[in-house]
Amino acid sequence: MLSSQPLTVSLALALGIYAIAIAIGMFRDPTKLGRILEGFKGNAALTFITGALTYVLGVTVVIVHPSWDGWLAAFVTLMGWATIAKGLLWMVAPDGVLAIAGRFWRNPLPRTWALATGAFGLALVIGAVV
Repeated sequence: MLSSQPLTVSLALALGIYAIAIAIGMFRDPTKLGRILEGFKGNAALTFITGALTYVLGVTVVIVHPSWDGWLAAFVTLMGWATIAKGLLWMVAPDGVLAIAGRFWRNPLPRTWALATGAFGLALVIGAVV
């Protein structure tokens, strides 16, 4: 089996780039995520499938990366567990997820969240390459 370090670096880099891409999209169009969330309302199939895929992604990360050695490895594993929780919540309580998420995407917060998400992604990328 491969050492967990290359996997930690790969996962941190992937998560970091993903967060930076989301941040750029949120910053360019602060209303986009709100519109996406609106599309989930009343669509039981979409929320369930989103939850199931999110859950499977989180379980995959936790299974292949159960490492807590160092801050970067611990953070990647913690993100896996958080993704599991998020997936389960999308499946069993999508209205609650949408209500909470809706609070974060009201003006002027979207650009603030975009900057925070970008900083988070940048920290992961830097942690992966340094």
